[in-house]
Amino acid sequence: MYKTVHWRLENNIGFIELNSPPANSMSKKFFEELRDITNKALNNGQVKAIIISGRGRHFSSGADISDLLSFDEESDHQASDYYIANSQTFKKLYTAKIPVIAAISGICLGSAMELAMACHFRISANNTIMGFPESGFHLMTGCGGSVYLSKFVEKKTMIDLLMNGNNLNAAEAAQMGLIDLTVSKSEVIEKAVNFALQIAENYKQEQRIFYVQKYLKTY
Repeated sequence: MYKTVHWRLENNIGFIELNSPPANSMSKKFFEELRDITNKALNNGQVKAIIISGRGRHFSSGADISDLLSFDEESDHQASDYYIANSQTFKKLYTAKIPVIAAISGICLGSAMELAMACHFRISANNTIMGFPESGFHLMTGCGGSVYLSKFVEKKTMIDLLMNGNNLNAAEAAQMGLIDLTVSKSEVIEKAVNFALQIAENYKQEQRIFYVQKYLKTY
C-alpha cells in the first residue's frame, strides 16, 4: 500500500521506516503517506510506542528540494497548504500520548531533522550528521523545526544553526542536548526498542527528562 514509508506493528511498538534509500528523501508522496500512517498509528489502541528510522545507511536527506522549489511556479496558497499539512503531522507526533522515538543513523538533514526533533527522544548512531541546510537554497524550515529546536538550545545557537546551515556530528548534537543517546549503528534499533518497552506503560511526556536520566544515561 505504501511506497515511501514502511509500517509494521510488533510487540505493540509501531515502526515507521523511511523507505526510499539510499537518501530516503522526503517527497510529496512521502509526506502524504507519513500523514496517513501517523493518523492510523495514533488512533490504534494497540500501539504503545512509535519508533521512526530510515532504511539503509541514512535516516534521511530531508525534503525533496525539487518539490520545494516547484512552489516558485505555483500559488502561495498551495505552498502554504503543503507546509501546514506537514507541520500538523509533525505536531501530532510531538503531542502524542505515547512515546515517539527517532532512531537515527547517517545523514539527518532539513525536514528530516525537524521530524527527529518532533519526536520525544532521539537515539543516534555515532556516525550521524544533523543540520538545517535550507538557507543554502534560500529556504527556511517549514515544519516547525525552529519551535522544536528552541526547546533545547538558546536563541543565538538556534539562529546560527538555521541561518548558517552548519552541520553537527553526533557528539556535537549530543552536547547540545539534541541527541539523548549515542551508540554504534548496529545498536540503534535495539536500544530504541528496549527503551520503548521500558517506558511505554503509563507514559507521561512531561517526564521526558526523568526517562532520559533513568533509562538512557545508564547505557
